[in-house]
Amino acid sequence: MNPRPLPLRPDHCRRPRRLQRIAFALLALLVLARPAAQAAEPAAEQARTPASPPLVIDPPKLRTQLPKVALRAPQADSVAAATYPALQQAFAAGRLDDARALAATAVDATTRSHGERDPRSVDARLNRAVVSLESGEVQLTGEQFTAVIDEASAIGGLRAPQLETAWYGLGTSLLAAGNPADAERAFAAALQQRRINAGLHTQDQVGYLDAMTLTARSRSRLDLADGFQLRRIELAERLYGDASIERAEAAQVLADWYSSTSRPREALQVQAYRLDILSRVFGRDDIRLVPALLDEALAYAVVVDNLRERPVTIQTRNGTVLQSTEQPLNQALRLIRKHEPQLSALERGQMLIRVGDVHWVQGDRKRAVLAWQQARTIDASSARRLAQPEPLEWPGDWPQQAGIDAVGRLEVAFTVTDRGRVADIAVVEQAPAGDAAGKALATTLRRLLGRMSFRPALGQERSESRADVRYRHLFRPSS
Repeated sequence: MNPRPLPLRPDHCRRPRRLQRIAFALLALLVLARPAAQAAEPAAEQARTPASPPLVIDPPKLRTQLPKVALRAPQADSVAAATYPALQQAFAAGRLDDARALAATAVDATTRSHGERDPRSVDARLNRAVVSLESGEVQLTGEQFTAVIDEASAIGGLRAPQLETAWYGLGTSLLAAGNPADAERAFAAALQQRRINAGLHTQDQVGYLDAMTLTARSRSRLDLADGFQLRRIELAERLYGDASIERAEAAQVLADWYSSTSRPREALQVQAYRLDILSRVFGRDDIRLVPALLDEALAYAVVVDNLRERPVTIQTRNGTVLQSTEQPLNQALRLIRKHEPQLSALERGQMLIRVGDVHWVQGDRKRAVLAWQQARTIDASSARRLAQPEPLEWPGDWPQQAGIDAVGRLEVAFTVTDRGRVADIAVVEQAPAGDAAGKALATTLRRLLGRMSFRPALGQERSESRADVRYRHLFRPSS
């Protein structure tokens, strides 16, 4: 007897198991795919987050800056008086196209109304030259200022009121064109005109002394430049007396000058001299001495760091002998503690940053970071400043930026390490490409950046490295 065949399973009985197998397979795929998705999330997030902009370091700034050439106000009866306010506004706002048009209109109007050999017409041509200088038209500017000097001398003689500005403008254009020797003679002529017009000793002579300092430095004549800066101090003494804030300010400029030309010992001598002046002005227990005390302490630390001299003995005018960084530093800290209730958060923060700088140059990084952390806690603006690296000292032979007509541009990128040193220097832009002067400048900047000392960026507990720091330099191409 044949067994009965087993009945076939209907489709609706087989389908549930098939669906279960498919579901398990999909679940396994999801489990395996999740770690990969999680790993990709940070990368995707990073791609969506814009990269932080590079930190651009400004070029070193001397206190001896070249003052800007100013416009000359027209006489009240000049037809140029009507358009002069608009010229002033356009010039001050940097709308140089408008300023050029207004200056040219004034020249045409005065020439028609007053004649070409009239002082009012010379005033208008002088202002046209000033606007051209600001626009970077160096060659044209030199010709315009020279013409104004000839016209003004012929009309008004040695006391012609346009001569002082015209000589100064000519010196500025010659310096921008890379001719410091002739620029220095033009600045000296402008200074002479100031003395003829206003007397032998006036405060506004300082700008001309600074201008001649820059030209002498361009010619590597530090002896002449030193003399111009010393005359600043003599001028302040004649005008304000032996113990005056103005004389102390002139000493600060001289100390900065020595520091910027790699003469730290001379800078220390002048810082001690400045502190002596301020001590006689304010007394030895005044909070206003703190910046000078910290400058003196930092100058001493730089001497020891650069020259490896220890101890350095400096005797000040009042007989105080300085033999360590700790002397002015401890006095500054004592004054900060004593006058703390009188200080704003910003003042305390800035003072503590400077205290940390002194410790850092001394090599005491632990105390430096502690002072910076205190500054960050006290003041929000100090915290923002400390979040980025900042140069503590520029090499004295750092190349000067080219003048207003410069078309060459070089940009380098580098890293400031957590120890305040420079690493990973790379040229990221050079225009024109392949220019010999640009290549030579890049080599120089690499060498000098390697010698620089920075205050590093401050993290939560310690100093940190910062990458993609940039420096931009203008130069004159070789061709």
